[in-house]
Amino acid sequence: MIRRIFHSKPGSADELIKICADTSFMVRGLGIAGKLKVLSDLNGGRTDRVVVEWELEDLSEAMAVGSEWDEDVDSQEEYADWFERLSEIIDHAEVEIWQTH
Repeated sequence: MIRRIFHSKPGSADELIKICADTSFMVRGLGIAGKLKVLSDLNGGRTDRVVVEWELEDLSEAMAVGSEWDEDVDSQEEYADWFERLSEIIDHAEVEIWQTH
């Protein structure tokens, strides 16, 4: 499982949820089959957090995409647009990659 925890600027969580939901189309477009979840906090701990989880059958599938992505100009442009929208409303993010047993 890959988990990305985004810390948005105050008042930007709703927009961040929409942007994170868009990752589903990009990931599927690259041929990765996985279950995507977008979670938002209910004011516990640090607020304005949005978590994206990708549950994958095989983690190597996601890791192998990097080389394919380097060759796909459309994917690069789509990612650049997505990242620009994202970077305007987040303070920082954390990444966790988990194995299930």
